[in-house]
Amino acid sequence: MRDAPPGSAMRPSVHAYTAAMRAATEGGQWARALGVWEDLRRSGCQPTGHAYAAAISACAAGQDWARAVALFDDMTARAGIRPDVVSCTALVSALAAAGEADKAEAVVVWMQKAGLKPNVSPTRGLWPLASGLRGGGGAGGARLSGAQR
Repeated sequence: MRDAPPGSAMRPSVHAYTAAMRAATEGGQWARALGVWEDLRRSGCQPTGHAYAAAISACAAGQDWARAVALFDDMTARAGIRPDVVSCTALVSALAAAGEADKAEAVVVWMQKAGLKPNVSPTRGLWPLASGLRGGGGAGGARLSGAQR
């Protein structure tokens, strides 16, 4: 995706980068997906919430929860993108995949407080987070950098 000359009509769109990240992650190549994310950032394309979610999903596949949280924080703070079910679910998946169940649960609680219905799949082993919440806590807002890590 990097070979198109700047200003070329062949330059990939944010949607092409997002599709490439999703395909790489689904193909078990999460590191390649994160490389596509870096290409997107260097390209000058403005990432969408779905592009961030694709990068966060790649972090889930690589069990890199800290980078997933950093991307989520960047999405909300720097890019000004409001979290949605897709981006929050990607973050919950990243946290749960890395064994950070308390942090994943805090995101689910925050989603519920924010009026977002958790889109959590029992096949990913996350159903207990959506159905058996202990309550309390929450992420305290869209940014998670202040949450326990």
